[in-house]
Amino acid sequence: MKKITKSVLASCMTASLIGVVQAEEVVYEDSSGNLHYVEYVDSPQPVQTSIDGGSYTDQQSTTDSYQQPDYQVYDQAQLQQASEPATDQYYQQPAVYEQAQEQQVVYEQAPPQQFSEPVTDQYYQQPVVYEQAPPPPQASVPLSSDVLGERLLTAARAGKLSDVRWLLRKGADPEYKLHANALSPIDLVVKGGWVDVAQVFLDGGVDFNKRGNLGVTFLHQAAAAGKLPMVQFLVGAGVNPNITTEKDWTALHHAARFGHADVVSYLLTAGADAEHRNSDGFRPRELAINAQHIQIAQMF
Repeated sequence: MKKITKSVLASCMTASLIGVVQAEEVVYEDSSGNLHYVEYVDSPQPVQTSIDGGSYTDQQSTTDSYQQPDYQVYDQAQLQQASEPATDQYYQQPAVYEQAQEQQVVYEQAPPQQFSEPVTDQYYQQPVVYEQAPPPPQASVPLSSDVLGERLLTAARAGKLSDVRWLLRKGADPEYKLHANALSPIDLVVKGGWVDVAQVFLDGGVDFNKRGNLGVTFLHQAAAAGKLPMVQFLVGAGVNPNITTEKDWTALHHAARFGHADVVSYLLTAGADAEHRNSDGFRPRELAINAQHIQIAQMF
């Protein structure tokens, strides 16, 4: 391809002529004679310009204003070697590698430990208060026999086994009475049917064969009250099932008279005498008939 260059004079005329600019017209001619790619390239500013009698004088530039065609222009950025400093991959800023400064290690001595603070609990971080143990309780004043007896009556009536045991250890009398005709703790236990408490009395040496007013025994009381477990306990403890009162009443007389069929049945199997007559001449069966306990009368 042939380069054809024409000089074009561009002048700027004003009221006073200041300067003249020269440009080149660049035309390329191929092998077939066709012209291509016309452009104007400004030439460098003249070193000196002058007007002398209307003639133009300038100094030609020694530089070549030839430009390569597009297909011969290479991307210089691709050929340029990386000359920029390394950049930080997160902030896209030049990475400045400074030498680490050596720091002087100062070892401070721990202050002396103070022991004036209270001890703290390791779980709750609260001060542990060590209270002084309370003084031992003073010896209690011994209870009187009346106080112990009254308390034993209350415990026996309710069948409180633990209270009865404690009171007996303190010296309470199981036969204590408020007056001569009153009931004792043993009487209350038998009438209440508290077999476990009666066993405590038996272990403590109480004689259940002992007679009370009018010769009434504990077995008579249990049979009259219909307390079958207590009747069984007393017979098992050695009380005679045919023991009588002063009016010749047996436990079977009391059970038949008050309509306790289960007690009557047990006493009959335990060896009670069904034909024994009391002081009025009545047998147990006849007492049941008089009291209209026909079912019990048929058991004899």
